[in-house]
Amino acid sequence: MVRIGLAILMALAVTPAVDCLPASRTASTATAANDVQKLGSDFWAWRDRNAPFNGDDIPRIPRPALATPDSGRDWSAAGVASKRQTQAECEAHWKAMSPSGWPVPQQVDYQLLGSAIARVRWELDLNRAWQRDPNFYLSQSLGALVQALVEPPPFDADRGRTIRIRMEEIPALLASGETNLQVARPFAELAIKSLHDIGPRLRNLETEVGPMLAAGDSAAFHPATEKAIGVLESYRRWLETHLGSMPEQTAVGRTNYEFFLRRVALLPYTPEEMLRIAREEWERAVAFEQYEKQRNQGLPELKIAANIDE
Repeated sequence: MVRIGLAILMALAVTPAVDCLPASRTASTATAANDVQKLGSDFWAWRDRNAPFNGDDIPRIPRPALATPDSGRDWSAAGVASKRQTQAECEAHWKAMSPSGWPVPQQVDYQLLGSAIARVRWELDLNRAWQRDPNFYLSQSLGALVQALVEPPPFDADRGRTIRIRMEEIPALLASGETNLQVARPFAELAIKSLHDIGPRLRNLETEVGPMLAAGDSAAFHPATEKAIGVLESYRRWLETHLGSMPEQTAVGRTNYEFFLRRVALLPYTPEEMLRIAREEWERAVAFEQYEKQRNQGLPELKIAANIDE
């Protein structure tokens, strides 16, 4: 269950249905200790396909090679509804289990799987980056493109096709963003800044990458790039136009934060206790720095290594 253990650290999300509540599964088998392994396998197979892109997962999280109906990049109303349905089914199946009599390792797996499933709810209904943060759609579009570019060799025909398709997907993703978003101003300001000079940057990318693609993909890459540039620049102007009317509030609120601490991070602390712990660690770090400064008074600065061998 190593994959489930990653749930506490990874940023993930959702889409089309997974068989979390098979009709043939009986109550007795649903409470068996090994059933958590089956649910975990089903959940992660779905999650790998549908996790949203973010800056932390490039390129650690496995992704479908090409865009498919269940590749996780559908943020239309129907796509979000499908994600919510699958999350609810997985959570209901998880809650139906009775792990109290299981061996401790299986109980740990059960709790970690619950964390992973709760993370999906956090993303969809509590943190709601897909509704509040325009940078979310930049991650799903430009972030997805970057992942295809930075993956290790080979740079073969399938990878080239993936790059071309991800460029072509940008307009639809940003259209979903404009439909879904009720933007917080600080998030909009970050997105506007990140889109500065997006035209020249993408044209430079097209100049460098286009010749490396197969003939058909190379021919389609230039018009796809120009269309993406137009949509991204329009997206930036849309944010700039509405900036003055956007709310300043970005915090998710105490109740939602407590959900994250207890259900996702599996921490037993209150927000106030988290602040106290953080303050103690900050004070410890400051103290240790001062100890080192006192200990090293009068000593020459360490020499920076001149080369890798040194």
